[in-house]
Amino acid sequence: MKHKPIHLIFLAAALSSGLTYGQGALAPTAKKPRTLEDYKASTLKEIVKEDPKREGLLPFRVTVIFENSARPISKTSNEALHRWAQCCAGNPDHYTKSYLREMQFVEDGTAYWLPVQDSLVADFLKELKAGEVVDLFLIRLSAPETNGKKGSVLLVERFQGAGTNSDQVKASLDWITSNLPQYTGKDLKVEIPGPCQLSIADSSNSAGVSKAVVWIPLIDLDPSKVSVEPQHGSDTWGLWLHTTPGKNSIKFMLYQGGPAEGGETNKYSLTLPVKEKAESMAEAFRRAINLCAAKPVS
Repeated sequence: MKHKPIHLIFLAAALSSGLTYGQGALAPTAKKPRTLEDYKASTLKEIVKEDPKREGLLPFRVTVIFENSARPISKTSNEALHRWAQCCAGNPDHYTKSYLREMQFVEDGTAYWLPVQDSLVADFLKELKAGEVVDLFLIRLSAPETNGKKGSVLLVERFQGAGTNSDQVKASLDWITSNLPQYTGKDLKVEIPGPCQLSIADSSNSAGVSKAVVWIPLIDLDPSKVSVEPQHGSDTWGLWLHTTPGKNSIKFMLYQGGPAEGGETNKYSLTLPVKEKAESMAEAFRRAINLCAAKPVS
């Protein structure tokens, strides 16, 4: 599954189409400290659809998957932020000088770019890995219409690790299934046939093999043996997965039109062309293996 990116113009454009504004400008209001209880539980999808019926600032809490990607704030989001700050913020600089970059998060397979308070960017990169579940505490700013322009923007004020073990396992496996085909550059079909299991079908094989299918039980894998190694004679990298000692529970089947060969083994490797992506995928497998070992999902 390939994420469908939604740049933060999704908030300035999609949200602004349904907003209702007053005729006069709002007087600046002082920023009040918010507690965690002030943030209303919601989803990014619902926030996009919601019509707030008024200008101002609304706090929300959403649970998403961290994607470990950052970039400068988009022009559309920056303009909406500046319009709101000039009309409605007690301290405009707090907003216009604190939100300079945005980061990518995924909710139900859809990717969103959200501006993040600058002081939090380093904390995100230090504390979270791509594919981890995170709670975002954000505010929605809806600026009054100016010269025919109106819009909203979401700003991430805080974050914290989120989810039960089951949530974390699901997020981790979803991240692997979504990114593995792209990272390998192969015609892979990655599925989750059961709790803490992966099925990888590779239709890009050669040498008479039309398709190879591998079934991997993550609860039998050894996280300490997940490794990334250079492939001899090429500029690619091998991502190796091994079972714990004494287990040969990785099943495979090779096809040549019909089943040609099958069996069980204790190791399996994937070839990736970029070392950094191979290492990110290795870390995702280690996390998923450890989560499955901590509490198998039923």
